[in-house]
Amino acid sequence: MLASKGHLNLLKDIATDYERLVAFERNEARATVTSAEPLSDEQKRRITDALKKRIGSSQQLHVSEKVDPKILGGLVVTVDDKAVDLSTATQIRKIDSALRRQ
Repeated sequence: MLASKGHLNLLKDIATDYERLVAFERNEARATVTSAEPLSDEQKRRITDALKKRIGSSQQLHVSEKVDPKILGGLVVTVDDKAVDLSTATQIRKIDSALRRQ
């Protein structure tokens, strides 16, 4: 049906929304932790523990890890549709922007 209407470009968004609905029904939260370098097992454990405390014990948490050298350092943490960008690249952009305004 999507193809016949010329809306195949919406397929990825539909699949993402469906996955969110299924996770909500199952009382699950999905987190993605992006770092500039692979995290150690200890770092993964500490981040997962902190995220579990943040979302509460009523939800099951699934954490995936991504490595993106472009963030330079720090972390970008996304839980469901909320993101916290603690990357070095973002901090540098903020400082640069503040200096340019002066």
